Amino acid sequence: MIVGVRGDMVFRPGGAAETTTGHPLHPTHQQEFIMANQQTQQDPQQVQQFQACIDACLVCAKTCETCGSACLAEASVAEMARCIRMNQDCAGVCFTAASLMSRCSEYAQSMCQLCADVCEACGAECAKYSMTHCQQCAQACKSCAQECRKMAGGPPRQKAA
Repeated sequence: MIVGVRGDMVFRPGGAAETTTGHPLHPTHQQEFIMANQQTQQDPQQVQQFQACIDACLVCAKTCETCGSACLAEASVAEMARCIRMNQDCAGVCFTAASLMSRCSEYAQSMCQLCADVCEACGAECAKYSMTHCQQCAQACKSCAQECRKMAGGPPRQKAA
């Protein structure tokens, strides 16, 4: 279970902290993270209601980062430039949404609405490609968009003409 997220760090029960890629943090950074997280921590029940969305955002962000890196190694990398940019944007928005929900920010709902929109766009772009990493990313984006819509409490926004 994740108790909090700050930037690219994940705080787990018992004081364990790691990067979102699963690498343990240096003890000095762990202590800084714990202190910062304690200053912003909200009612655990309130954070718990967001947990499914936080988890979906973190999975999506990690999957987008992986997909973007894999796209850079493809022979047709120039053709995949939009996909790579979308992966980067989506990962950034997902990390931010998870962070805002973790501290029960008043902006979490708005950020989740934006996150859902970005995830849908990234998922649609990744779905155009047959590579396994792109298909996995498209699925992670779809799942994250669904969780973010539930958290934000609304249907997809209409795109401007």
